[in-house]
Parts: sequence; C-alpha cells; structure tokens
Amino acid sequence: MRFFLLFALLVFSLAAAADTAVVVDNVRANLRSGKSENYRVIGVLTPSSRVEVLKLEGEYAQVKSPEGLTGWVAARLLKMDPPGTTEAATPAPAELTAELAAAKLRIQEAEAQAAQAQADLEKQKGQQPANLAKAAWAGLIGLVVGIVIGMLLREHHYRKRLQGLRI
Repeated sequence: MRFFLLFALLVFSLAAAADTAVVVDNVRANLRSGKSENYRVIGVLTPSSRVEVLKLEGEYAQVKSPEGLTGWVAARLLKMDPPGTTEAATPAPAELTAELAAAKLRIQEAEAQAAQAQADLEKQKGQQPANLAKAAWAGLIGLVVGIVIGMLLREHHYRKRLQGLRI
C-alpha cells in the first residue's frame, strides 16, 4: 500500500511540474488542433521558441505556446529541456556582455583577415600583366612551331606517297 501511495505521489508530482521544450532550429512547427497532420493548423511556432509541454502521446505533444495557444505539435520537432533548466536557460547580463565582447573581437579579426586578403588580391593583380605577356609569347611561339612542323610533315607525307616527286 505504501509503495502504491509513493508511486501515485511521484506520478502526480511529475505531472504537476510542467516540462518545457524548444522548437528545433530552422523549423517552423505547425500547432494543430489534434494529434495528427489531418487536424487544422491553429498556429505556427517559430524556430527556437520555448513552449510548455502539457502531455506527450505517441509522436505528438500537447503544448502551450508563448502566445497562450494550446495545441498539438509533432514531438520530433521539439527538443525537450531537462527538468529544472528553464531558469538557467536565460543567460545573465554579465554573460551576455562577455559574449558580445568576444563576438566583437571575432569581427575585428575577420575584418583584419579580409583586409589582408584584399591586399593580396591587389598584389596579384599587379603581377598579372607580366604573366599575361609571358603567356602570350609562349602561345605565339607554340603556334609558329606547330605550323612549321605541320608543313614539314605534310611535305614528308606527299614525298613518301609520290616516291620523292615534288609537286
């Protein structure tokens, strides 16, 4: 009898503590009036929005949206929060300030890398005409050599075919 009372107390205490979940990133989840895709959409949950999970049944979860709408969402689109983490999920202002300072530092480093890449690109553009002139001369020499070899091979072919007679 004690075991049954403890078990009932545990079940009801877990049911009383509302679980929270977050909509998976890059997904807009449809909030439906029933627990299947055949029910009409009563709202849309944006990515990373926090919802209160009221009930889990199969592949669907009954949730309460931040706007106060209650409906059903596919459970695969939710990331459940461990119990007791709803308050810890919002960072303190000091943490946000430190994160902002780190982000500004990363932006400055990225701008410095972009400036260096731009300088390297300008340097390469300055060397391009010399390389282009060398390539043009090499192509012209290759063309002349090809024409001369072609003429010699043609003449050789006809001499062989006509047994040394010239046309």
